[in-house]
Amino acid sequence: MHTISGTEAAEPTELILIVDDIPSNLEVISETLSFVGYNVLIAISGERALNRLKRQSPDLILLDVMMPEMDGFETCRRLKEDPATCDIPVIFMTAAADAESKVKGFELGAVDYITKPFQAQEVLVRVKTHLKVKRLSQALKLRNEELHQIAEQLAQRIVDLEAAQEDLIQAEKMAALGQLTASIAHEINTPLGVIRGATENMIAAFNASLQQFPALIQRLSSQQQAEFLTLVNDAIQNPQFLSTQEERQLRQHLQAQLTAEGIDNAQTIAAQFTLLQLGKDFQPYQTLLQAPNCSEILQVAYHLVLQYQSASNIQQEVARAAKIVFALRTYSHQVHVNEQIRARVTDSIEVALVLYHNRFKHGIEVIRNYGDVSEISCNSDELTQVWVNLIDNAVYAMNQQGRLEICVEQQTNQVVVQVTDSGSGMPSEIQTQIFEPFFTTKPRGEGSGLGLDIVRRIVEKHGGSIQVHSQPGRTTFTVRLPLSNGEFEAQANSEVSHE
Repeated sequence: MHTISGTEAAEPTELILIVDDIPSNLEVISETLSFVGYNVLIAISGERALNRLKRQSPDLILLDVMMPEMDGFETCRRLKEDPATCDIPVIFMTAAADAESKVKGFELGAVDYITKPFQAQEVLVRVKTHLKVKRLSQALKLRNEELHQIAEQLAQRIVDLEAAQEDLIQAEKMAALGQLTASIAHEINTPLGVIRGATENMIAAFNASLQQFPALIQRLSSQQQAEFLTLVNDAIQNPQFLSTQEERQLRQHLQAQLTAEGIDNAQTIAAQFTLLQLGKDFQPYQTLLQAPNCSEILQVAYHLVLQYQSASNIQQEVARAAKIVFALRTYSHQVHVNEQIRARVTDSIEVALVLYHNRFKHGIEVIRNYGDVSEISCNSDELTQVWVNLIDNAVYAMNQQGRLEICVEQQTNQVVVQVTDSGSGMPSEIQTQIFEPFFTTKPRGEGSGLGLDIVRRIVEKHGGSIQVHSQPGRTTFTVRLPLSNGEFEAQANSEVSHE
């Protein structure tokens, strides 16, 4: 074998089993691999190799074909039948270069051939390539397992959501939330739809990659392999998000450039390259684009990128669904009516805003102006009900179209929350009655008239106050809550009934 030069060091834990009945061959190959950092095991027969595999599991096997008693083909057949060793890549070593022997080896599950006499650089490149393929295959398998774990977690979150929704229906204070049932269902169905689509894309892309990737990587030169990895990494890390018109313009530009470069099938390649969202610069991938199988290369690259993008979409939508579940569970949480905790007012406001998110999407602009405020002593669940009632009234007053502004600031020893809408406003005579029990401006059957009465009683129970100021195009409810409050009254006549 020739002198080794310019070869990268191996991964420190990678183990290679060499099987050959000729000691000189074992010595030469073992020294070559050890020199660049691989850990090496040796066996002088197929039987001994199978026995060694019961104790140790190498990352790759170099297997001589012509051996007495049990030849390489039989040895390969047996290890491929064993679930414990069937996934270990096998490279045959042989002096025979006839097509029939090679076909037989590939049919038995071998990934490659090395012909004798050995060339050091060829051995190292083939070993390195197939170890890399194995690592990538393991990574793809791990990604698929992660997908199933995410799906299981999502299923559990959906179970939690269903349990939380059942609690909401049974709780009297969820009357206001009952009007939002359709919106909340839509908010849950949206991420579920995205996750379902992303899961289908990921599974399809994974299956395609599993079939195409190992064979493709073997046919690529070292430079093409490097460009392939750069192509995939660029598409994952620096995607160019384009409109339909921009995609069409990019595709036309790339087709013209590829045609000018004399690249065949420019139209198909331009379309595939556009799917990867890499922009106009294709020079870093020049040798890939000039390859006869360029279309297949770009297709495999797209499947790998699609898996990553689908996994990212799933993570985002799971987080979105979790946020909705958290809001529902927080709002439906049953606590003792007099229980107090230290909490930030903005936390309970955000719970209410999450519940109304879908209603806002149809034409309501939400403006948050949150100052730096301290925690207050409060019943957080009851305050959430305050914000739900005020936001619901604002949405109704604006008829689903307008501007909702929520301002939170600290003034001396109190926190002040203002909820302002751009609705039509209310006359002064109504403003004086708005907090009275059973008073409502809504049509019969749409409101009980207890919502703002309950809001007032919750606020006063916290030692605070609520006022309203309204004029055409602007109505503001101002809630003032002390930073600290005495013990909540325990008498039954002071407890607030929840709507």
